[in-house]
Amino acid sequence: NLYRLSIYFYLHFQYNGFFFFGVLSLFVNLLERSLSKSQIDTIGLACQLLAAACIPAFLLSTLWAKPGIDYNILGGFAAVVQLGSLVIFSIPLRKFFRVNPDYFRPGVKLLLLFIYTALVLKFLLQLFSADPGLAEVINDNRSLVIAYLHLVLVGIISLFLLAWLIQKGVIASVWAISLFLVAFVGSEFILFVFPWNEGFLNADPIILQYIILVLSGLMATAVFVLLQAQRKNS
Repeated sequence: NLYRLSIYFYLHFQYNGFFFFGVLSLFVNLLERSLSKSQIDTIGLACQLLAAACIPAFLLSTLWAKPGIDYNILGGFAAVVQLGSLVIFSIPLRKFFRVNPDYFRPGVKLLLLFIYTALVLKFLLQLFSADPGLAEVINDNRSLVIAYLHLVLVGIISLFLLAWLIQKGVIASVWAISLFLVAFVGSEFILFVFPWNEGFLNADPIILQYIILVLSGLMATAVFVLLQAQRKNS
């Protein structure tokens, strides 16, 4: 158990700590020169709450070991704080986008909306995982854990970095990013429904694994095309 807990500790503070706050700082940096002081203060409050909630949110990654109901309650409270922080963060953003509808390059705003949706789903999944029954289901189905990790790393972190690079004028291949997005959504769908395949898709598990392999190959192809396009531009 200590070995598994050490892995989850590493993953939680890497994905939800270092990576997440890294891209969050890049996003705020894109906006801060066009924000009022009150908007910056509101965003700062939301970021402080997210940082504070990050530590107890780790308890959600320990529930498979059945440490006690106190851990479920504290982890669930951290998940509620995260959702509340997102609501606070969204208040100045809505006003910003209403006043500056053309601030971002074409396609970037759509990507940011997708990332925001993935972020809401992430926080909701963390809240649901505080339930003891659901925590056990997640522990028994490895594909759900992988789907969650991919949701964070690919759906939030990687897609934001792509959006940031588009906004900075580094990459501009719309079809490659569209291919990446479609392949990611497809792989996430299969990973999330895999535990209920017999009653939902009723497909051969081997076929589903090959589909995930193909979709992963499409994502890799999209990244290769983006790198080639960037090399030509530079």
